[in-house]
Amino acid sequence: MGTLAIFLEYVLCYHAFCKYSWSLPFFLQRQYDNIKAGNRFMVEYFQKLIYRGNASVDSRFPKIHAQCRMGKLTEELNTVMNCCCETGERLLKTEAKGISRTAQQRGSDTFLTQTMSRIVDRALLDCFALHLDDRENPLEYHESSKGDRFGRRHPHFVYNTETEKIHALNRKNEAKHPDAISGCLTREITNALKKHDSVTKTFEIYNKVILRDNSRLRASPNYAKSGPWYDYANVSWERMVNGNVETYLLPAKCLCFFPKESGQNGEREIMALIHTVDQSSGGNIAGRPDTLLTRNYRMQFNKKGEPVKKLPHCCSIRNPCDNNLLPSALTTACPIWAVSINACEVVCHSNKSRCCCLQ
Repeated sequence: MGTLAIFLEYVLCYHAFCKYSWSLPFFLQRQYDNIKAGNRFMVEYFQKLIYRGNASVDSRFPKIHAQCRMGKLTEELNTVMNCCCETGERLLKTEAKGISRTAQQRGSDTFLTQTMSRIVDRALLDCFALHLDDRENPLEYHESSKGDRFGRRHPHFVYNTETEKIHALNRKNEAKHPDAISGCLTREITNALKKHDSVTKTFEIYNKVILRDNSRLRASPNYAKSGPWYDYANVSWERMVNGNVETYLLPAKCLCFFPKESGQNGEREIMALIHTVDQSSGGNIAGRPDTLLTRNYRMQFNKKGEPVKKLPHCCSIRNPCDNNLLPSALTTACPIWAVSINACEVVCHSNKSRCCCLQ
């Protein structure tokens, strides 16, 4: 089962690269040697575990052709399967028939000449369209100029620390007492807010934020009347190592979001209340071994059994493919298609004792 699990993780990595490689940083999309090595490794690994043919020329040729074509398509078209890895060979056949459909059937020379002419015209127009897109959006993948923002105009809850009253607000900013539809903030959340931010007297609490890369995080006590939804995310932290500042990521459970005034100019920054994991527990969870994609952590609790909460800025919740946080070994030692899922979102188990995140 261990070998099968590793194989399935490799397949998931490769599928993620085929479908979402366009979202990788530009410099990673252009590491063709690494991409070709990953394609070759995938084909060889698949042959080793699944394919049981003989060692004749007829059985080797399709494998060589497959890995060479995948590398060539990535280099020339920036995609493995001509824009759709799900359709596969049928897409290639359909596209070829569509191009040659209008060619005149007057001998093979005329047919081939007209078909190739149409292919050249389409390739030229596609390249020109990509060029225009690059000029209009030179930093398309990088962080949006909008920055982090809340998911709606008005808060979901307003909590007053002096009166200890909580009001739920709808989209029209109409206040009411929290009920089964809106959900209610737990006592743990309100106590943590007062503990970590004793200056603020009235908290405007939001259940949803949109990060700078347009990804969304939710921390709702009752999302769409279906129960609580608390997302897990990778949070960036800093530490001193040999006199140098080192940045590292740890998963955390998002509990709520609220604005806080910073400085004298009245600007507001988004804060996130999170439940952290125990950093020392990484990879040491009994009965849950780490894999190529996942690393297990235990949620952190104090000696009284209470969840350990912290209050970082929302900007420390990192974009999964931030160039500054991708370890250098990741882009050189492992196949490039592993990056697209390797630094992706956090997957967490729904209990209080442990969580599992994609590395």
